[in-house]
Amino acid sequence: MALTSGTVLPNLYGLRFLAAMVVLLGHGWQNLHQINVLVPDWPLFQKGSIAVLFFFTLSGFLLAYLAQINPDGFNIKSFITRRLVRIVPLYYLVVIAGFLVLLLIFPAFTGEKYLHFSLLDGLPYYLFFVPNLAILSLPEPFGGLYNLWSIGSEMQFYLMFPVIIMLFSRAKMRLGFFLSLTLLWCCLHEFALNYPDPLWARFLDTIPFEYMFCGAFWGILLATGDKLFNRPSRWLYPGMIVTSILSFLLITTTTLDTLSGLHWWLPWIWGLLLYFYAQRPIRFLQARPIVVGGIVSYGIYLLHPWISFPLRWLFLKISFVSSYSWTIYLLLLGILSWVFAWFIFRYYEQPLKTRLMSSSKRL
Repeated sequence: MALTSGTVLPNLYGLRFLAAMVVLLGHGWQNLHQINVLVPDWPLFQKGSIAVLFFFTLSGFLLAYLAQINPDGFNIKSFITRRLVRIVPLYYLVVIAGFLVLLLIFPAFTGEKYLHFSLLDGLPYYLFFVPNLAILSLPEPFGGLYNLWSIGSEMQFYLMFPVIIMLFSRAKMRLGFFLSLTLLWCCLHEFALNYPDPLWARFLDTIPFEYMFCGAFWGILLATGDKLFNRPSRWLYPGMIVTSILSFLLITTTTLDTLSGLHWWLPWIWGLLLYFYAQRPIRFLQARPIVVGGIVSYGIYLLHPWISFPLRWLFLKISFVSSYSWTIYLLLLGILSWVFAWFIFRYYEQPLKTRLMSSSKRL
């Protein structure tokens, strides 16, 4: 597998993989509690939600950076094609397989109904990329379909991003507009917190565009900063400061990540992290298993709930569920998710992407 992409920015695959692992550990921790397996309440196990927010920031960062450095200008057809080819194949595979498992296979094996809504009621939300509205409108549980809400948020952002890029061609204008949008969306988020019950307020909570806008701000700044400031950015000391803040946030018990004002400051922490870490290679983040894990992190994110399900069933059948069995479960969940994600990427996503991109060029 080639370890290259359309960008030469270092470390981002590594950061993406680490974020996917934090999400996986968080979901694994929750799943173990559901089957009454003793597991320590380590702070790292409770940081999955802020890791998801990192993915939103990374998305805006990369899209804006690539749009800014493209010498041929922004091509909306190419943008839409690449986004659809990247997101849709695995997304629809998970949707189709998910409904098949939860509506047919699970009831056939257990004699119990899992989903409390019909295929006709639920499928349209997923086919039209509004699963974040589904989790607000349909009864729980959703099983492995739940975390697709974030993919819906991404797709909704893709509708806004090209409009902004085409409206503003100059870097300074883009920087100013993305900065303004970040602050505006933070204000909207704050306003919605005062009205927690209406559907529109809860839906707004599922589209944290402030993270994507902030990421876009830092992506454009990275692409143009040397020209804007007439000097290269300094990396070492700011990078160390941001790393220290994030380490404190991830490995300590703190109320900072549960405060309602999280949206005011966390996007900037994630954006700073990406800005500084995209400038200098770090050996650990360049290790091949880490890089490959970053390449297939989309698959890890979508597939690990489905791998967790049979693992939990297996653990309930094993008689030796001891106080340390959680380590075995989390290790298996991480390794199997990595392997399955790589397999699907190698034999399904990558070949299909190649064929679809070739077809789009002929149109």
